Amino acid sequence: MENTVQQYFLAANSCRGFYSAFEENYSVTDGWRVTLVKGGPGTGKSSFMRHLAAHGIERGEETVLGACSSDPQSLDAVIFPRQKKMILDATAPHTVEPRCVGVCENLVDLGAFWSQDKLFRHRAEILTEAAENQLYHKTASRYLAAAGQFLSDRRKIVSSAMEDGKIAAYANRLAKQYLPPLRGVSVGREWGRFLTGVTPKWIVSYPRTVTEHFEQVIVIADPVGCVSGEIMARLREKALSSGYEIITVSSPFFPDQQIDHLLIPSLSLAFVTESDFLHFGTEARRIHDRRFLRAAALHPHRQRLIADKRLSRDLLQGCCENLALAKQSHDRLESHYIAAMDFAKLTEFAEDFAAKFF
Repeated sequence: MENTVQQYFLAANSCRGFYSAFEENYSVTDGWRVTLVKGGPGTGKSSFMRHLAAHGIERGEETVLGACSSDPQSLDAVIFPRQKKMILDATAPHTVEPRCVGVCENLVDLGAFWSQDKLFRHRAEILTEAAENQLYHKTASRYLAAAGQFLSDRRKIVSSAMEDGKIAAYANRLAKQYLPPLRGVSVGREWGRFLTGVTPKWIVSYPRTVTEHFEQVIVIADPVGCVSGEIMARLREKALSSGYEIITVSSPFFPDQQIDHLLIPSLSLAFVTESDFLHFGTEARRIHDRRFLRAAALHPHRQRLIADKRLSRDLLQGCCENLALAKQSHDRLESHYIAAMDFAKLTEFAEDFAAKFF
């Protein structure tokens, strides 16, 4: 069977706080049908979405799995792009409220399957675990923000050594070679996702989403992402103005500042960045960032760059360790909700929902 499954993150634990791209993955005005799932921890939101994903995969549907950055084994969302359908966990921290309820978004409340009395009897333990979970997340965020200072310093140093003219000329050559304007299309469409996430299991990436689903892969080897980010930004602008539908994959550390990858499904074409945290197994030729950098400008900062890299990794490690502790407290919190759920009724509901969904 053809591999129809792609994996991404749709949200990021970034150096500047939690960033959600959920609403960048469907369109209210273009016939999308979106299911917003509400419910507490352990109420079966991820299992409900996996159930729908399994049905879609069995039918041969193109299926996008959105992993949870707080637990990559869990799902935040499932997208069926050809069907223009999406189901997502619309609870905090990635809260999504309807923009056109009933027309585009519909609500599913898994709270209908729990016993409020059972939860109320364990309110003291639930409140304690929830507070502990929040504390670990706040600590992880502080570590990540501190790591961002050193990652930003690396970016600042490397940016000062970039040869902007060379970068612009190279990006223009790539655009001319690979992105001819489409006839009859004035402007393209963009979806925003992540291939890499800061998680309790360290920095997790999904390179196979690229290597198994895109025939042409152009790799820019750039540990810091400054050169590749400039190239990607120029290619993005050209692709949209030429009428292509694109997937813009941002940096999980600086999602509002840096593009790591640009994917163009209609051309089966991917421009990707190979960094300290993401490596592609493809045999494609690498374009190295150093050809666009003035070595003489970088040399005086060599020790500072080494220190920035070491310190940022140490702080990222501290972040991930606290995310792991948060996951443990979340598991204890889930246990109370699991004990209060009627999963037999939820399974029956999920089967009926899946039959109607497709």
